[in-house]
Amino acid sequence: MKKKNFNPNNYNNLNKLRNKVIDNLSDKINLYNKKLLEIGSGSGIFSTLLSKKYKNSYIQAIDIVESYIDFSNKKNKLSNVSFEVKDINDIKSCYDGIFM
Repeated sequence: MKKKNFNPNNYNNLNKLRNKVIDNLSDKINLYNKKLLEIGSGSGIFSTLLSKKYKNSYIQAIDIVESYIDFSNKKNKLSNVSFEVKDINDIKSCYDGIFM
């Protein structure tokens, strides 16, 4: 199988759709002052958008692909979001909401 190279710029093109999803969630679920988990965060764009909209919430974003997390940590320096290489089976905390 041919290995595919990670290109995070491909994910940035979906930001309008991601923002629409976040806005629709806001109409139905209160995400303010919550502890949230994103599983399979990829380039970190969704967690970054969530953290900007919900500044009083904390988002832990995890992925098992180290290059995704390296990219996310270099690009995003927000205090209410953390990006970690972690398997879902290693999660020990409780969360108010989980996104995939």
